[in-house]
Amino acid sequence: MHDEERHHHHQEESCPCCGRDPERGRDRGQDRGAALVDEAIGVWQDAFHQACRELQVELLKEKLRKAWGRSMDDIADQVVEMMRNDWKAAQGDKKAGERHETLQKDLVQKIIAAYSKGPR
Repeated sequence: MHDEERHHHHQEESCPCCGRDPERGRDRGQDRGAALVDEAIGVWQDAFHQACRELQVELLKEKLRKAWGRSMDDIADQVVEMMRNDWKAAQGDKKAGERHETLQKDLVQKIIAAYSKGPR
């Protein structure tokens, strides 16, 4: 019996207990280690791209706030009011339902007006 056979009890098949893969002539653990390193690198790359995206969003937020801040605030107020009326309408308040429709039409007009003016 060869030394390798003596040390390993499953010569012809993969070994679930120790990870040996006779087709490749090495332990699957080595492949797993390389895969883990590749995965770790990928995670770092993903984090880098995410951080760049978050920075881009922050920079754009600042610019948009300066350019469209007042219009966006007005639109946000309208959305809150519209949703409040939507909730009341869902509870059976017919006047709130009508008010919701009016607010929604007004909101569309405000959005069109704000964006067609462009940034200040």
